[in-house]
Amino acid sequence: MTQDRKKKEKEWVEFECPDCDAHNPWSDGFTLGDVVVCMFCGTPFLVKRDGEENFRLVRD
Repeated sequence: MTQDRKKKEKEWVEFECPDCDAHNPWSDGFTLGDVVVCMFCGTPFLVKRDGEENFRLVRD
């Protein structure tokens, strides 16, 4: 993905872990295609699109 396209995509700064329901603030932000790791249970998730403005997390 190019730098310009990544800038245009929505960026999120927190997520709820689908496995343990922990709230995870993510200070650097994340976008589609990134991998985020729950800070409580350690499970990695791939960020995928879920509609226009939302994302879903899939086990990586």
